[in-house]
Parts: sequence; C-alpha cells; structure tokens
Amino acid sequence: MNISAAKHSIISLETRATLLVALSATLYGCLGFFGTKLIELHFTISAMLFWRFFIATLWMLPFVLKKTAHVPSSNFDKRQLCIPFILGGLCYAGNSAFYFAASHYTGTGLAMVIFFTYPMFVVLLAWLIDKYPISKHMAIALISIALGLLLLKGQQVNISNKTGMFFAI
Repeated sequence: MNISAAKHSIISLETRATLLVALSATLYGCLGFFGTKLIELHFTISAMLFWRFFIATLWMLPFVLKKTAHVPSSNFDKRQLCIPFILGGLCYAGNSAFYFAASHYTGTGLAMVIFFTYPMFVVLLAWLIDKYPISKHMAIALISIALGLLLLKGQQVNISNKTGMFFAI
C-alpha cells in the first residue's frame, strides 16, 4: 500500500497494525485456557501441537499465497526460505511443546507465569548490560506484564515438580 492510499483508508496502517497485534496477543493468551482444557481431555502434546499448527497453517495460507503472488519469480528463490522455515517451525513447535509439557507437570498458571517473564528479562538485561534506556511506554508495558502475570498465576501451583520447572524455564 502506498502512502497516498494509506492516507485515504478508513483505518490507518498504524491502527490496523495495533489491532492485529492485540488480536494476536489475545489469541496467544487463549493458548493457556485451551491447553488446559485439552490436557484435561487427555490430549497428547504431539496431538495438541499438530492441531495448533494445522489450524494456523490453514488460517495463514491464503495470506501467504496472496503476498507471494505479487513477488516476481525471477527475484524470488524459494529454496532460500527452506532453512528459516524449518528452523522457525522447529523452534516455535519446540517452544509450544515445552509450554504444554510444563503445563502438564506444574499446571498452566505457573507455566505461563514462568514462560511470559522473558520480555521482562530482555528489557532488564538490555538496560543493565547495554544501558538501553527504559522509556515511559516500556515501563508501563513492564508493569502491565508483571500485573498480568500475577493475575495469571492461579491456585494450582506445583513448584516442587522439577520436570515441569525445567520445561517452563
């Protein structure tokens, strides 16, 4: 979309991006709820991963096909996408598998609390090591993350399960 078209659209590009990020965060947040329900129904981790990524693939495929239709084939080497695609899939699937395994052993609340502290550590390490300044917006985001994690913790906490803690960390 060019700049003049973006100025004339009903929703600005920035607003649309913000809404998509909010939708993504909301759906990702539902992972704990649905993961807990599937664990209660005795789904295996591999089955949960299969259905999660199968549905995501069906959802994303039309968008990818629409975008790649506009890319000239002479400038586009599909083999270059193989390694990032495979590594991304393995890392993302591994991340999800570890989350589901941690949820199975420690409960969803604790697994989610541990899992979602990483943005706080990234910001704090950047501040401590690289002297990266923490802006007002970043501080608000950190406080929001901390409050959200406190609300997520829940009652069914099993800190003594070392296997679950390993997967969560």
